[in-house]
Amino acid sequence: MERRHFLDGPASDAVLEESLEDYPEVVREIARDLGVALIDLNSWTRSLYVGLGRGASISLFCHFGPGEHAHWPDGLTDNTHFSQKGASLVAGEVARQLARLGFGPGAASPARPHGARLTTAARA
Repeated sequence: MERRHFLDGPASDAVLEESLEDYPEVVREIARDLGVALIDLNSWTRSLYVGLGRGASISLFCHFGPGEHAHWPDGLTDNTHFSQKGASLVAGEVARQLARLGFGPGAASPARPHGARLTTAARA
């Protein structure tokens, strides 16, 4: 996922900063090298933010004015962490992509490239 950091300029020229440096491309390369499926949320969220624009994309993040939230009485402008609306949109995209890859309810035979699989970190 990308952070919501629009570069300065006219609103019609909505351009996002690449705040994660080369990390997203490295992840894509690793997925290609290992032949594993990749859900590219970096590209997807970048397109989402630019498509919505500087103003409308604010609703996807935790932005609170003074007095709007008990935990941030002075307000909060957080362009990294999603609001409930933003989290729901991203979770929906993940669910759609997992279904496309053959994972989830009713997935009889996942269509995974070269035996690709989803993995989790080691559990304690």
